[in-house]
Amino acid sequence: MRAAPLFLGGQAVSLVGDGVANLTIPLLVLQITQSPVAAGLSAAPRAIGYATLGLVGGVLVDRVDPWRVLIWSDLVRTGCFVALFLLAAFQSVVLILVVAFAAGAASVFFQLALSIAVRDAFPDRLQSANATLETANQIGFVLGPGIAGLLASTGLLRAGLLATAATFAVSVATLGFVRGHMAGYTRPAAPRDLRTLRSELVTGLRYTVTTPPLSTLLLVMAIVNLVLGVDTLIVYLLKTDMGLSPASVGLVVAVGGLGGVTGAVVSRWIRRIGPMYTLAGGTVVFSVLLAALASVDSVVPAAAASFGMSASLVITNVRNRTMWQRIVPRELLGRVSSAQRMVNYLAAALGTVLAGVVTGWMGGSARPVFWMAGAVSVVTVLVAWRVSLRQHLHVGLEDPPPPAAEPSQQYGQVKREGDAG
Repeated sequence: MRAAPLFLGGQAVSLVGDGVANLTIPLLVLQITQSPVAAGLSAAPRAIGYATLGLVGGVLVDRVDPWRVLIWSDLVRTGCFVALFLLAAFQSVVLILVVAFAAGAASVFFQLALSIAVRDAFPDRLQSANATLETANQIGFVLGPGIAGLLASTGLLRAGLLATAATFAVSVATLGFVRGHMAGYTRPAAPRDLRTLRSELVTGLRYTVTTPPLSTLLLVMAIVNLVLGVDTLIVYLLKTDMGLSPASVGLVVAVGGLGGVTGAVVSRWIRRIGPMYTLAGGTVVFSVLLAALASVDSVVPAAAASFGMSASLVITNVRNRTMWQRIVPRELLGRVSSAQRMVNYLAAALGTVLAGVVTGWMGGSARPVFWMAGAVSVVTVLVAWRVSLRQHLHVGLEDPPPPAAEPSQQYGQVKREGDAG
């Protein structure tokens, strides 16, 4: 596909914009209100979007042209960030939060459609395409907060909102060009009533929870994401338990960001390793390093553990995303992806709360929480490997995905659209 570099480049730009927005909006709300609750809400629009709209969004994305969804979602996000720039001058927190949630909802539809569009555009290069996008995503995580912090320190925080809007506008322009180079795909008409919507939603959920190894992976990733809630305590661990200086804490966190970028780049070259080996091995490595991070007291080993954790986690995520794109029937990919992401977001949110509560029970020390989280994650993967994952070592290898006209005879039967129930 000749337009592939343009498509990936446009998405890379918008992902960096995402990274800037992740800190710009919370900082803006905090400046206006001085309220940590309001700032926390402003940082979670995408998670809230998946919790409220994810499943419905999956049904709709499965029923319409994904490229049209991408373009309209980015148009909405562009408009939202221009509106946020204007609203910031009036310091209306309620309106800012409403618009931020609208942008988060558009991001939900965008991400679901992107999974399908990437599968369409790169059927034989899914791993490389996902690795490229994840590299941009991780660069956004590293550069975004720094850019937002620099803008805040110079009194130009509102400019970050316009910069983010510009990145989404770039994405719209590239998508408009790329769409004309994509082969058409005939989709059923969008559901016209709640009964049809509910039926199609049930079809997607049934496929997700009854198809091995997807059902096992969904459970494993839910538990791992529950464990990942302890990630929010890394700064607390470094500062309170280890007694590191703010500069040292910043160094450890920054090295972790570089680990994420490295993992995204490396994931491009691990296509020959079976997905199950990568998923299980990457999760175990991450879990062991999570416990190791809580067992050191100096900046160098802490930074090394942080680097390895981020790299292994990103490699696992890229491999997992690619495998789901390969084995899930195309006409169900939106619904299955939405169910997976909703479970992961909710599990991570619950894990954050549990990590804080358990730390309080432990007398304010986060070390035992990290040790327990690592142990639970390792045991979960080992049990899943013994029970199910090792039986599916061939799943998601570098074979072309099955045609959309024949939904997964290998991985389970799916009711044809229009069937009862």
